[in-house]
Amino acid sequence: MAGEETDERAADDGRHHRIRRTKDQIIYRLSEIRRQMLDGATNAEIMSNLNLPQRTFYRYMHKIYEKDKAELAKENNKTLVTHIFLHRDRLLYALQNCSSIATDTNYSVKDRIEAERLKVDVSLELLKLASEGPMMAQIKHYRERQNNVDWETSGSDEKP
Repeated sequence: MAGEETDERAADDGRHHRIRRTKDQIIYRLSEIRRQMLDGATNAEIMSNLNLPQRTFYRYMHKIYEKDKAELAKENNKTLVTHIFLHRDRLLYALQNCSSIATDTNYSVKDRIEAERLKVDVSLELLKLASEGPMMAQIKHYRERQNNVDWETSGSDEKP
């Protein structure tokens, strides 16, 4: 692997074997890169501080960006689900209010009839949300996966 140290014993007898970094070492390097980035260090400073070749540094940066992207996608999916539940709760509250108005004789007949119409509209919205809400989350998840697969198979350096 590029950018990894050569085993001294192997170099002595003419062979050039690379020492593979353990997962813990890579995680440590990634966290050091991230920490130095947060401290405001430039890429050149980070490469120098960690004694990393440019290719290795950018390979690590790619891993950091991919992990961040995956975390953001998870958070976005959680947020979508939260918004769906909040919307449902608001619709249920509106349905309750419309029911109260529709049966309260203190309101005019016109207001009570309008409340009945709104109950139907809100009920249809709840039905639509119940059927399409989970599907919206699945479609979003499918599109994200498809974009990642398309990018990985294209061989391009830039994601869509």
